[in-house]
Amino acid sequence: MLPPIPEPSLRACLAVLQYACLHARLLGYEGESHGLPPRRAQLLADLMDAVHNLPQLILRWPECNEALLRGMLAGFDEKWAGEDLGLLAVFEETMGKTPP
Repeated sequence: MLPPIPEPSLRACLAVLQYACLHARLLGYEGESHGLPPRRAQLLADLMDAVHNLPQLILRWPECNEALLRGMLAGFDEKWAGEDLGLLAVFEETMGKTPP
C-alpha cells in the first residue's frame, strides 16, 4: 500500500515525469538521426536529473519537501529557459495552480 499522497500531487508528479520522458525520447531520436552534440546531451542529462527522484517521492510523499521539489524543477527551467520545457509549469498547471 502506498503512503498517502494527495491525488493532485500524484497527478502533477506523473505529468512532469511523462512530459520529461517524452522530451528525453525526442532527444534520443535527434541523437539517433543526427548525433547528439554535447549541449543537447547535457540537456538530456539535466532533464533526467530533474525528474529521476519523482517515483521515490511519490512512494514517500509524507517526507517530500514540496518547496524543494518545486525549486529543483524551477532550477532546471532557469538553466534551460531557451528550450522552453517548463517542468515547473507542468507541475503547477496539473496541481491547478498558476506558476509563479
